[in-house]
Amino acid sequence: MKFRIAVLGATGFIGLPYRREIRGCPDDAAIESLCGRRLELLKAAAAEDGAEYFTNDWEKATCTD
Repeated sequence: MKFRIAVLGATGFIGLPYRREIRGCPDDAAIESLCGRRLELLKAAAAEDGAEYFTNDWEKATCTD
């Protein structure tokens, strides 16, 4: 069963290794949304992770059905 993840603080101290771990198990998890303060870093991270959405508003960083 695959689960989808929204990562808050995606480009920070905790978010970087967390995203790397998630990418390491592609059969089980998909990073769908990223949230952080700097949009230019989020854009690059979204491309790296294959995330469909990125935002600097944590309330909008959700996984949709």
